[in-house]
Amino acid sequence: MNKCRRYEERKIIILENHFEKFKQYKLPSIKSKEMRQHIINVIEKALNCGNIEHGYIKHKCLNCDEKQADNMLNVKHRHVVHTFGSDLKWNPHIHALFTEGGIDKNNKWFKKLSHIPYQYLRKSWQKLVLDIIKTNFKDRETQKLINRLYKKYNNGFYVNAQRDLTKIKEAAKYIGRYLSRPAIAEYRISDYDGKNVTFWHKNKNPREKITVKMGALDFIGKLVNHIHPKGFRVVRRY
Repeated sequence: MNKCRRYEERKIIILENHFEKFKQYKLPSIKSKEMRQHIINVIEKALNCGNIEHGYIKHKCLNCDEKQADNMLNVKHRHVVHTFGSDLKWNPHIHALFTEGGIDKNNKWFKKLSHIPYQYLRKSWQKLVLDIIKTNFKDRETQKLINRLYKKYNNGFYVNAQRDLTKIKEAAKYIGRYLSRPAIAEYRISDYDGKNVTFWHKNKNPREKITVKMGALDFIGKLVNHIHPKGFRVVRRY
């Protein structure tokens, strides 16, 4: 058995062993009945992924007439998530690509961008996020929270716009890596003893490797916390 397969089975075993108990004790804390059912559906699909008893797709080559089915069963299941940090905590963020210019009607490149107003990006991003919260939550406590956030982050919310990607393939790999990234990679789950899960993540400042140990139900709770509502569009184009 190869290393990758062993890690993948470890995560699946955690879900198989504890998800029923999670549904009984942890899932009811989510208020939305629709969201609870959606989480159950997503986890069940993940558990059944690659199981031929639950169906599969046959691919047929129109040129050689050969059917390809078995090799499709080993395709790994991936979820698109952008709400987590490496420690699995709630950390919603956006990855955006934009050009440093444009193409005119003659298909010629024009107006190369020489300066990116980072301060403007920070301030405008802060206002956009807090306006959305203000629109959807009109109670007094939320308004107090918004005022505190403006005072605490008087330079705006964090924007990392330091790297520029000049090569098309490099840019595609960069954004593609985040589109198909799960909440936690299998190899970061270092141990599972039947009750507790141990995983690691890297802290950026200071740079160090941190090991975290928690109960299996809490670990599953961390994972399902990053399941998007049904129909939520992760990738958007403007």
